[in-house]
Amino acid sequence: MKTILVGLLFVIAAFGPALAQKSPAAPVVGSQPADLERISRDWMDAMVKHDKAKLESLMAPEYALKNWDNSKQFIERKAWLDGLFNHIKIDKFEQKAISANIYGDVGVVTSKYIWIGSVDGRPFDSKGYITDVFRRGPDGWKVVSRTSGGIPGSKLIDGTLSVW
Repeated sequence: MKTILVGLLFVIAAFGPALAQKSPAAPVVGSQPADLERISRDWMDAMVKHDKAKLESLMAPEYALKNWDNSKQFIERKAWLDGLFNHIKIDKFEQKAISANIYGDVGVVTSKYIWIGSVDGRPFDSKGYITDVFRRGPDGWKVVSRTSGGIPGSKLIDGTLSVW
């Protein structure tokens, strides 16, 4: 009996801390899908308002815009920002049906959009779908990639019509 008691005390002493219930970890800021949806809206609001500081804070250095079918070369962050600030006039931008999912430190936001404006005076009127990939780091969520595709018949930003 004494041997069993000594053995039990040894197990408790050795493994007790690992078996003890720990207090729940504090929630990570921006860890809920609703937070990521809000961040996505903030990003697009900053785009419409040409808020460079906000865009800089939400876009990862390696950000790239891609076409859904890989039919056009992807656009890196620097070129995306140059286009926005120096060539694009936005008359209307709506992002709807926003849905966010979080997988650890990766978030995926899907939505549909309506985008009307002009590029260097040439009009566009596009509707389509977006998939944004975000990565969570020490300073919060940053968008690393956007893949978009226009609904067939939409006049895209480059002046072409979207086709399937």
